[in-house]
Amino acid sequence: MVYASTRLGSTAGRAALKAYLISELVLAAPTAYYIGVLAIQHGGDFAPGFKDLLLTIFLFLVFSLVPASLAAWEIGRHKEFGAPQ
Repeated sequence: MVYASTRLGSTAGRAALKAYLISELVLAAPTAYYIGVLAIQHGGDFAPGFKDLLLTIFLFLVFSLVPASLAAWEIGRHKEFGAPQ
């Protein structure tokens, strides 16, 4: 079985991972902004229920923050230790 980290030795693999990380951050930004506005202003006239907010935060963590963190960690690990053999 070939792991993703073994394929990062190529320049194309690193570039693809960096492009993924940038796109993930750009696409997740509106959700992060929405969560921040709800946390600070409590939603104003547009205030979803607390359970909906918790669901939004959970989905943001699982599908945006965790994958972006793993990609950033993999990029950092590759820079620190070089390409895996």
